[in-house]
Amino acid sequence: MARTTKTLALYPFNKIDNSGLFALPSREALWKKCMRRLVHYCAAIAASLSISALIPQPSFAHSGGLNAAGCHAGSRPYHCHRSPSQMVRTQDGRNRLRCDLGSRSRECTQGSNSTMVPVLNIQIQLQRHCSGLPRNFADGKWGPLTQQTLVRFQRAYGLVPDGVYGPATAAALSTSPNGRC
Repeated sequence: MARTTKTLALYPFNKIDNSGLFALPSREALWKKCMRRLVHYCAAIAASLSISALIPQPSFAHSGGLNAAGCHAGSRPYHCHRSPSQMVRTQDGRNRLRCDLGSRSRECTQGSNSTMVPVLNIQIQLQRHCSGLPRNFADGKWGPLTQQTLVRFQRAYGLVPDGVYGPATAAALSTSPNGRC
């Protein structure tokens, strides 16, 4: 009789076989029960999603730039996009993302070019072509060394040595390097 109780607890079906014990349910019965539970579960999720769509959610209002910690100081709720190690001070005292992490700040792009190509990309291309540049040449900042190297590259490739990264310079930098810089 203990077996009957155990079987009854595991499979609460009311089928009784010829021996008087509860019979195991068929695969079809188990499958149908499983599918009914799944349908009820999905209906509960759909109902909760439709209700949550009606409830106003808090918006992340951005209040301008990031502070030194990489957070929107005046935003509600207060939240961060970056870590402090990814932020640097600009020349005018504001905070911005480091150039090597993809900042589109004017300090990280060449101002003399209308396409605003990131300086770091230009420096990496110049390093491929011009041997003898220091290891820390590609720093993402448009300084005198970058300007001089670009002019030297333009002269070596027969371009107008104006120090401007234009279409002709871009095409020459995209070719395979030959060390003529």
